Amino acid sequence: MIIEGHFAGTRPKHYADSDVEQLRDVYRKAYPFIRLGVDELGQQRMETDTYGRRLTGLEIRLDKQQVLEAKITVLEGELDQMKQFHKRLEKQAEA
Repeated sequence: MIIEGHFAGTRPKHYADSDVEQLRDVYRKAYPFIRLGVDELGQQRMETDTYGRRLTGLEIRLDKQQVLEAKITVLEGELDQMKQFHKRLEKQAEA
């Protein structure tokens, strides 16, 4: 009732600035208990499902990228070893 502007059984024409601040606190307390209409719930579920699928897809892509990064790290290590081996072969050929 307070959120609707009912103060001691009256309904004011407009809110004063002080009333707005008071109403914000009341709204914050009431917000967790506010229920959406049936249509809004259906739309919210669709959006939640869409975001859930998108999040799952992004997590899969992230996992694949992490695997690729690990493979690149291994390949870089092997390349460094091959370069060192090549340098040793060149030194042996010069000697």
